[in-house]
Amino acid sequence: MAIYKREGSEFYTYEFYFNGKRVRKCTDQTNKDVARDLMAVHRTRLAKGEAGIVEPNAAPLFKTFAADWLKGIKLKKCRNTHRCYADGVRALGEHFNGFTLDKIVAERIEEFRNKRLSEGLHNAGVNRNLAVLRLVLRAAVKLGKLPRSPFGDGNVKLEKEKGFERILSYVEEEKYLAKANPKLKDIAVMMLECGLRPDEVFRIQKNEVDLRKRHLHVTDGKTGQRDVFRLLAARRDWYALGELDGESGWDAEAWQEALAPYFAEHDQIGADANARGPHLLKIDEGTERWTVRQVIDDPAGDHDWGISGEIDLAESDEAGIAVLRVTDVGTTTSGWS
Repeated sequence: MAIYKREGSEFYTYEFYFNGKRVRKCTDQTNKDVARDLMAVHRTRLAKGEAGIVEPNAAPLFKTFAADWLKGIKLKKCRNTHRCYADGVRALGEHFNGFTLDKIVAERIEEFRNKRLSEGLHNAGVNRNLAVLRLVLRAAVKLGKLPRSPFGDGNVKLEKEKGFERILSYVEEEKYLAKANPKLKDIAVMMLECGLRPDEVFRIQKNEVDLRKRHLHVTDGKTGQRDVFRLLAARRDWYALGELDGESGWDAEAWQEALAPYFAEHDQIGADANARGPHLLKIDEGTERWTVRQVIDDPAGDHDWGISGEIDLAESDEAGIAVLRVTDVGTTTSGWS
């Protein structure tokens, strides 16, 4: 038996053998005593199962489980994400705190949805609440607290949202920039060209900008990544893209050739908040390098195109920033799904 932290992880993993088979599981806990208790529970459950003893698992209260889930989120996510999730849990708690997780079924979720809409909350706000509920219930299923989530059955639908965000046309951008005062113009250029949110622009420090390399180091982005490369594919700025990773063979001509089939099918690349969301960023964390893929948010919503790359951890530690090299630009047929 062993309880340890894997390299690069802040959570304890336990490992033991049962009937000659190795059992290993990450506990998502930073307290070693709690991790040891979880391992004991796991061993007991396996022993009872082998003896034919089946005990129904009592589902925890939403209030209790959601509070524990938020503690884990606070360790793994940036403060803005945690605050958003905490607001969602607070709103959900007004309706679900008295229920155990197994009692949160599609019908009760529909009641919650209707109640929030009757209170004047817009569709996007309701969807954000439901998104948090889905994450909580998914975590419960993963930890064995629930057999399945009502969201997985397809019985819970999200509300249709009005298009509050869209990509400005070049003509609209030019008109705005021509009329904006200098300070607003500078902020607008950063947002348009780099895909930054207003609060990210306001936190930029002088040492985070490398004008020679045309590189911006974002130290507190919403995705939690220490370094974000804001590629200019959406604006078809092939020269700027070539400057980012030309040494790896991805010069301006290579970018233009790779994305030509995409633009033959779609007229634009999404660059709004949804396009920058974590659900479109896939990361495979290895011991020596991370493999990443930024899925492109196309107008049709197919999400079958993306930009793949590798981050060398040793080289990144030495440089002080994430050293990303592009490896592929294309559809998911290259191995990602």
